[in-house]
Amino acid sequence: MDSDKEMLTIETEDGEVFEREILFTYEDEESKQKYVFIIEPEEGEEESILVLRYFDDGRLEEVESDEELDKLQEVLDAFLSEEDDESFDVVEE
Repeated sequence: MDSDKEMLTIETEDGEVFEREILFTYEDEESKQKYVFIIEPEEGEEESILVLRYFDDGRLEEVESDEELDKLQEVLDAFLSEEDDESFDVVEE
């Protein structure tokens, strides 16, 4: 892994620990909710993006609302167009 990439260590409820690369973070101005977009490796060379809500105490929470996911997809698309990167889709876990 590239040492200048920011990594996030995640521990699941059943104790599994893994690291993922942080693509970017975002705070919604209206709701004040904070989100972290992480790169989720897939089979082969493809990757997808997972978005999680995060809290100041370090807790992470899945985003389940379709409306919220749609809004976050727009945020991701805007970020990627600024980065002139390929298109990713927000995935649900």
